[in-house]
Amino acid sequence: MRYQEAQPPIFTPLLVPRLSLLVPRLSLGMLYQEAQPPIFPPLKIYLKKYSFPGSAWECYMRGSASHIHTFPYSMGRSRYQFLENQPHFLTCTVVNWITVFSKPDLAQILLNSLDFLQSHQRLALHGYVIMENHLHLIASAENLSREIAAFKSFTARSVIDWLKNNQTEYLLKQLKFHKKLHKTTQEYQLWQEGSHPQAIFSQQMFSQKLEYMHNNLLRRGYVDDPAHWRYSSYRNYMGMKGVLVVDLIDV
Repeated sequence: MRYQEAQPPIFTPLLVPRLSLLVPRLSLGMLYQEAQPPIFPPLKIYLKKYSFPGSAWECYMRGSASHIHTFPYSMGRSRYQFLENQPHFLTCTVVNWITVFSKPDLAQILLNSLDFLQSHQRLALHGYVIMENHLHLIASAENLSREIAAFKSFTARSVIDWLKNNQTEYLLKQLKFHKKLHKTTQEYQLWQEGSHPQAIFSQQMFSQKLEYMHNNLLRRGYVDDPAHWRYSSYRNYMGMKGVLVVDLIDV
């Protein structure tokens, strides 16, 4: 009796309430609810401070637009979206960051294409900088996603034709090697998919993006003064003549 095998303790069920009675059950629907768009505070207080000129949000303030149409950006697989008629900050990057535009003739293809879109009133260019393997733009258009798609398509064909005509095989081999597998209808790929459009809602945001573009050259150590970089809108905003006409916005 003294050395009996220990028995597990016996609990009285009535003294321990069922956990299911205390904790509500969670359904899979509650755990994996579909993501809802964020709820932003009213725009009126924010816009009174900055009054960004000519934007769709000013139309909203005046009551001339009951809503703003949004549509998905169709080129590439991007979570970013274009907002109709709104200035956007855009980035177009060469595949694998290949330094294609270190050649002036190829950088000129980008300048000519942007000039064409502006002269035909298909796009308003508010700022830009062209680097050796990517470019930043601030632009607006009635259908900006379509115009940027046309810009990338035309410049890609023109750059590849130039490389073929000038027998620049080492660049062509890289553009061929880094082409995405699903692009079966083409031999080369110049641009990465997408352009990461970011809508600009205020004058403060515009100034920040413009300063980021122009100072990109200083951060990389390419120049000591942004005005020394030819392929930039910095000169336009300093009252000097630039290589492209720019639709200036007060900063």
